[in-house]
Amino acid sequence: MAKCSKCSGRGVIECPKCEGRGENTYLIHGTCTCSRCKGKGMVTCTQCAGTGEN
Repeated sequence: MAKCSKCSGRGVIECPKCEGRGENTYLIHGTCTCSRCKGKGMVTCTQCAGTGEN
């Protein structure tokens, strides 16, 4: 099988909410752990659903 073009076969991509930082900065609350990636900075690839293949 061919590698996924979005994640290059890794099965994960940089979290779009925190841009891979693992945390979000808010004006009122300061810095908080990203709720989407739980602080990891990576999420399951939306194109291949984490399989790494097309």
